Amino acid sequence: MVEPSFAGRVTANSNGTFMLVGRDGQLLTVNTTGATRYYNGTATTTSSAISDGARVMAEGAQTDMTSLNADVITVAPAPPAPGQARGPVAPPVSSTGASPGSSSTSPSTVTGS
Repeated sequence: MVEPSFAGRVTANSNGTFMLVGRDGQLLTVNTTGATRYYNGTATTTSSAISDGARVMAEGAQTDMTSLNADVITVAPAPPAPGQARGPVAPPVSSTGASPGSSSTSPSTVTGS
C-alpha cells in the first residue's frame, strides 16, 4: 500500500506542525507526533532537521486536500552551491582524446600492397 505524500520546501515550523510550499505553489500542512520517523536522505535524523527552506517529503495519513499527519519525513540533501560540482567529475580529455598525463600515440597509417 502506498501512503499519501506531500513534498515541498518548508516555510514555517512550529510545535510539531510545519508548512510546505508544494511544486504547484500550494501551501500544505504537515502534522507530526512523537511517533513520526525522520530521515536525512537514508540516514535517521531528528525533527531538528526540519528547518525553514529544507526540501522534504512527508508520508502518512492525508486528513484533507492540503493536510497530512506524517508517519515518515525525509529531508532531501541540500543542493550544491552555485559553481560547485554535483558529484564526481571526470578528468578533462585533451584534443587527442587522451586524459592529461596519459601517453597517446597517433594512429598509424596502413597502406595496401
